[in-house]
Amino acid sequence: MGIFFLYVTIGVMSKGAAMQAWILGYIGIACLVFWIIGIRGAARVPWYERVPAQTSVTSAFDFGDEKTELLEKSRRSYSIRNADFGERFAALNADMHPSRNRRSGRWKMIVVLIILLAILAAAIIWPNVGMS
Repeated sequence: MGIFFLYVTIGVMSKGAAMQAWILGYIGIACLVFWIIGIRGAARVPWYERVPAQTSVTSAFDFGDEKTELLEKSRRSYSIRNADFGERFAALNADMHPSRNRRSGRWKMIVVLIILLAILAAAIIWPNVGMS
């Protein structure tokens, strides 16, 4: 994506639109930097260290498959393998109230990002509209 933005930057700069070229260039460089950071982070940890070893707590629970839908927080199903541990766990958490988590605001962030990208695209496509 970064290379695409830099390619478009060259085309926009050849038409004389310097401000739009700077914006596209910065976006392209930011994409390349994030890509390099992601590749570096993934390459620094060997495959055998990416899954943490089981602890006494995680070995007592049976973790189900991921049940996440699009734009939803991560959720899994859990079951307790050891009955004695299950009874102690239930007794310990008897006074706890379930958390009242608000729904994810991720969709709001996506809408704002789409609007900002639309404004940026409009500024690039119609650079002199509204300027006297």
